[in-house]
Amino acid sequence: MIVAQVLSEQHPMSQCYGRASYWDSRYTTDPEPFDWYQRYSGLKGLLKQHIRKSDSILMAGCGNSSMSEDMYEDGFTHITNIDISRVVVNQMRESHRGKTSMVWQHMNACALNLPDASFNVVLDKGTLDSILCGNGSLNNGAMMCMEVSRVLKADGIFIVISYGIPENRLQYLQEEAYSWRVSVHTVPKAQLDGLPSSSNPADGDLADGSYGGSVHYVYIYDEIAACYICRRAVTRHTTPFAYLGSFTWRAFVEKTKAQLHNRITSPVMQQHSQCYKEKSNDDALGLI
Repeated sequence: MIVAQVLSEQHPMSQCYGRASYWDSRYTTDPEPFDWYQRYSGLKGLLKQHIRKSDSILMAGCGNSSMSEDMYEDGFTHITNIDISRVVVNQMRESHRGKTSMVWQHMNACALNLPDASFNVVLDKGTLDSILCGNGSLNNGAMMCMEVSRVLKADGIFIVISYGIPENRLQYLQEEAYSWRVSVHTVPKAQLDGLPSSSNPADGDLADGSYGGSVHYVYIYDEIAACYICRRAVTRHTTPFAYLGSFTWRAFVEKTKAQLHNRITSPVMQQHSQCYKEKSNDDALGLI
């Protein structure tokens, strides 16, 4: 049992985060823009160290965040935004019609309908965290990382803004087959002053162990987030996924899933999960 599954069992409402129907309903009833964890202003110093304005960027799980808009206004204009919610994709496409080089597509981050080796950067702010709250979190988390690796160029970079502690996120990101060198950066908490407030928070939003109200925002912004920078360590032995045949790719997927399952379900990880389960009684949803 991995940590994300422990959380899903202990907090059944958190499983909603892995379902498209939940997000469609949420964005229908509460279409106001909302940024998980951090706004662009709190991240741009770090992002500009790793992203060029000419880069092609995939925003994985864009939601109705202002992140893409703010980056666009700052000169990062080649952005493809995807989300599992068709509702929010239609809303955002309509809101940003004038930004002609910014694309909005309805898509699942675990099954990207995108060409191999097509992006310089994949940026995730909370999507992997949401996936790891849902059913099938082990396989879905692994599939998202594999799909990201597939669509990244040989020298591409995967940036993950997450509340997952390194012990729980690196098991997904440090898979040998990806050839990612991962560096971890802490991001200072955002200030509550001036942050957008949901006019009608969806019932069941869990943050500090409470339901409803505005506690979802308080918990998130009262801690620090981690930023995982995954850069491909390209060597003459590296085989870019773009050049793997379909059979080889399927074999790689199955092999990687098996290796990941064996590592995460090892006695050491199970002991860690049990310790976290006990800790989470006092610190609910500490990974979200």
